Amino acid sequence: MEVQSATATATGSASGASQAKLAENFDTFLTLLTTQLKNQDPLNPMDSTEFTNQLVQFSGVEQAISTNKNLEKLIALNESGNATSLLGYLGKDVELQSDQTMLKSGQAKWQYTIDENATEALLTVTDLNGRIIYTTPAVKTAGQHEFIWDGKDNAGLQVADGAYRLGVSALDITGGKIGTSITTTGRVEGVETADGEDLLTVNGLSVTADKVISVLLPEDPGT
Repeated sequence: MEVQSATATATGSASGASQAKLAENFDTFLTLLTTQLKNQDPLNPMDSTEFTNQLVQFSGVEQAISTNKNLEKLIALNESGNATSLLGYLGKDVELQSDQTMLKSGQAKWQYTIDENATEALLTVTDLNGRIIYTTPAVKTAGQHEFIWDGKDNAGLQVADGAYRLGVSALDITGGKIGTSITTTGRVEGVETADGEDLLTVNGLSVTADKVISVLLPEDPGT
């Protein structure tokens, strides 16, 4: 199990660097101001308006940096909370809106839905490079159907285990395309938050948590 959060440097990165730069510039400004005040002509004193304006500007910048620092803390706390909430998925079976799943020990499984009865329907399995591995007719009736692939290509040869995608095409009597969707199911084996995204490891693949459609009761191995 791995739970990561992008909180490690959130509160000390941008705002910290900006604050350090502001302090450096402010020290330089005070040095110049002190030097000019020491060397001014007592009979013709320098105009202090510009220095007052700069002091006001420095104060405004300092307040903006402080606000950003507080925002970074809130973002870090929110990301930490998201990572903790992901723990609830661990060990659960989930249904995902995804066309990709793993072929393991010569078996891969998808669920596909056809919105209405079709006159033609085809399933296509491809590798992650888009190369067609296997094609077979799909069920033409409307509704959700399950497809279990044995890992053999169109020539009947067993392909290597790994990640594969399923495509579904369906046409009506006029040749028009019918809407389809594909889901997969699997057990959540790991969770993490990386680059602001909540990720789940399902069937050995990393997917974003927003792909989860439903959480299912784990299957009983004894049944």
